[in-house]
Amino acid sequence: MMQKRLVVSLYSGLIIYLAAIFVFGSTGRAAYGDLEKQRIFLEKHVENLRSQGKNLHYMVEALQTDPDRIVKEGRRLLLLREREGIIRIAGYSEKTKPISPGGLIARWKDSGARKNEPFLRAFSLAAAIVIFIMYRPGGNKIRGA
Repeated sequence: MMQKRLVVSLYSGLIIYLAAIFVFGSTGRAAYGDLEKQRIFLEKHVENLRSQGKNLHYMVEALQTDPDRIVKEGRRLLLLREREGIIRIAGYSEKTKPISPGGLIARWKDSGARKNEPFLRAFSLAAAIVIFIMYRPGGNKIRGA
């Protein structure tokens, strides 16, 4: 009698644990959903990097072949030709779009590491203990019912 209660409660606890790990574990369905969201985020980031790479390629190509572009970029860097000078206007600065190397790195807002297996074990153990206390083989299966 006591042995049957123990076996039923242990199996129930194991089944609850396995079901909880399948859904909420670090390799479960919820974690898979987070990975899918991260994959979509990274695909968008790779597409942005490709377009940025194309823009940089066109800029490099223009700097190698277009004399007007070379002069314009040189002036942006405050390089001058002979008999040229700089007139500075107070309060005016050219708006540039600098490329920061740190901006190229994708930053995923991590939802936190899924380290909830100890909680799931404790929950399963508590469920097994409750089932052990409440289960009665034979007559009515659960006390108080």
